Parts: sequence; structure tokens; C-alpha cells
Amino acid sequence: MTTRIPTLAAWLFRLAALWMLIGLVLGIVMAASHDHALSPVHVHANLLGWATLALTGLLYTVIPAMADNRFARLHFWLHALGLPVMMAALAAYALGYTAMEPVIAVGAIAVTAGLAFSRSTCSGHFDRTGFTQLAQVPCPGPAVATLRAISVYRSHRHTIAGLS
Repeated sequence: MTTRIPTLAAWLFRLAALWMLIGLVLGIVMAASHDHALSPVHVHANLLGWATLALTGLLYTVIPAMADNRFARLHFWLHALGLPVMMAALAAYALGYTAMEPVIAVGAIAVTAGLAFSRSTCSGHFDRTGFTQLAQVPCPGPAVATLRAISVYRSHRHTIAGLS
């Protein structure tokens, strides 16, 4: 049996691979030159580019309903357009062009808004602790999936501790 990857998830995986390549090449260049001025760009390219896009693509693959709405598409476009703006401005800032700081903020806001829209693909409410109803959310965004994992760990940590 073959599972078809939703189109949006496939595009997220493609972008993730591109950002992984950018992060790797940048890391190799910095290591070879012993000039680590662009370390912030390297870190953000790997975390916001490679890791975040790949994890979101994975969630959209595992839970296809997440990828099948306008919020998911909005998430994709905000992340895909905001991240290059943020990375270019961050590189310029790291090289001494301090006037680029507001442009970094614009890209960061676009990426953050995109991730917020990925959460909007699901319904669910938090109680005062933020965890009780989290386990009932049928299709979590990346932030909700992380909180769900923390919630599961908290509720089972005594069992987990007993296994080690």
C-alpha cells in the first residue's frame, strides 16, 4: 500500500531540503574560512527552514486534513516568502548593515504568522492550564503537537521514570 503525500506537504519537504542545503553550504563555508559572522543565518536557516518546514510537512502528511484548507496554504506562502526576506536581512545585519533590523522583523513576523495559521487549521480550546483539551485536538499544528507531547510526558512521567 502506497501513501500519497499531499501536494502542500510535498512542497514543504522541497523547501525544507532547499533550506537544509543552504544551511549545510553556509556551515561548510564558515568552517573553511574560519569566519563565523553568518552563524545566526546558518542557525535560522536550519531551524526555521529545514527543521520547521520538514516537521510541518510531516504533520501535513500524517494528518492530511491539516493541509486541505486556506490556512495551510496561507501558512506555506507566509513561511516561503517571509523566511528568505528574514535570512537576507539577517545576513546583511550580521555583516554590519544595522539598518536591516526592521526588515528582519518583517520576515520574522511573516514566518511567525504563517506558523500561527498552521495552528488555525485545527479547532480546539485550551483550559486554564493549556493542556487538558489539547489531547482532544484532532489535527495539531506544530506548536500544539509539541504541547501535546509535553502534556503526555507530564501525565506519564512517573511511568517513564520507572522504565529507566
